[in-house]
Amino acid sequence: MLRGIQEIRSIATEIAIAAPPEDVWRVLVEFSRYPEWSPFLLEIAGEAVPGAWLRLRIRAPGRRRLMVRAHVLAAEPGRLLRWTGALWCGLFRVEHIFRLEPRRAGCVLHQALHCRGLLPGLLGAGLFTDLRQGAEALNDALKHRAEVQP
Repeated sequence: MLRGIQEIRSIATEIAIAAPPEDVWRVLVEFSRYPEWSPFLLEIAGEAVPGAWLRLRIRAPGRRRLMVRAHVLAAEPGRLLRWTGALWCGLFRVEHIFRLEPRRAGCVLHQALHCRGLLPGLLGAGLFTDLRQGAEALNDALKHRAEVQP
């Protein structure tokens, strides 16, 4: 019966960045600097190392701040950063993926959030609209930071 309530909701975004993947990666994993530029992932404590734990402070537009503890699943410099975290005693689980695709004039950042558990199906579309806006704002800010700072 509860199985029917469980749902996977995904958000996928992308943005072209006029900087090489290595420069974008440097901005992406320099967690201590996120408060200077990121409007969505406000703070990240930890290291981008597989198996490491991160502590994230997140704020989607129109939402209150949330603290999330996340486990780094993959960290391939210049290519891929992937972690998974949970909210509300595991009723809402999120896998967050950043993938960098090299291009001749820089790279494309692909960002995805895959939400699973009992709550994603019950929370309504408004939350996912806000999460998408937060992810897109993060893309824009990361693009600006990587293109402006060598």
